[in-house]
Parts: sequence; structure tokens; C-alpha cells
Amino acid sequence: IQSCDDDGYSLGNFEIRMATVRVVSGSAYYLEIDNGKTLWPAATEIGWYKPVDGQRVIANVTLLSDQYDKYDHAVRVNFLTNILTKNVEELTEENQEEIGDDPVDISDIWIGGHYLNIEFVINLPKYQKHRVSLVKNSLVEDPEDGYIHLEYRYNDQDDVSGVFRYSMVSFNLSEYLEDTT
Repeated sequence: IQSCDDDGYSLGNFEIRMATVRVVSGSAYYLEIDNGKTLWPAATEIGWYKPVDGQRVIANVTLLSDQYDKYDHAVRVNFLTNILTKNVEELTEENQEEIGDDPVDISDIWIGGHYLNIEFVINLPKYQKHRVSLVKNSLVEDPEDGYIHLEYRYNDQDDVSGVFRYSMVSFNLSEYLEDTT
């Protein structure tokens, strides 16, 4: 009689995580998942991937081991999907038309890994790329109430197709978050 002890990792298992790409040097990188743990890609199914430091991704990974070198886990990267990753912009008189203020349907919103992550429904464009922005609005007076006031803005460029899809964007909030280390 044979039995299996499930005290290790299986190559048939995988996890989906939101993560930030951290470039070590050249094409070497690791993934920092939103809970702060780090994943070293000891193996990959996507050798063509070109890492960009700070790029947000949805990572499909298989855990291979715990504690690899200075990383929390060694993983096989099965696939990475880049997420539009942007910084907070300042809304001014000069750029308010290009930033826009069209309605948008937000389906989910959360903070993770020092990013504001927004999943939204987009009315796909026919010809022109739409614009999503997180702005600090300098056109209104700061209420000086101890809070940081940011606005999510969308510009559909007056170019919609009537075909709807989910999309995602991550905005870097590092400059607004207190250092807790």
C-alpha cells in the first residue's frame, strides 16, 4: 500500500497573486506580493518576459520551496500578466481636459503593496486609447482636515464601442503612505 505525505509542494499546484516586479539586475527579478513576502523565480515558463522595476502584475506561480536565499519562497513562474501601473498626477487647469472626468463603473477597489488597485468596467474604444488617472486636484482648496484627497479620473476620449470589458490599474501610493518599517 502506498500513500502520499502532503508535506511538500506539488508541481501541479499553482497560486494567483498580485505582485510588484523588483529588478535585481538586467533580466533578473523577484516578485514582491502584496503581503510583503518575496518570491524568487527559480524556474519560469515565460523566459521571454522583460521585467520592469515597479511593474504591477498578476502572477500565476507554483511554490517550489520555502526560504530560498533571502526570499520567502522559490517559485516557478507559470505566467505574468502586466497591469497598467501609474503614479499619482496633479490635476491643473492646463491638463484637466486631457485627464477628463467621464463616468466609470468601478467593480472593486483596494490598497495592497503600497498601491491603490482598481478593477473597473471599460466601454472599449474604437480608435483612441482611453485614459485613467489618480489625481491630486490642485483646482480645489485643500480642506486641511488631515486627510489626503485624491480623485480617480477617466477620459473615454469620446470614443466608445458599446463593447464592455473588465480592466485594472494600480496607482503607486508610496509617497502618501507612512513608512512603517
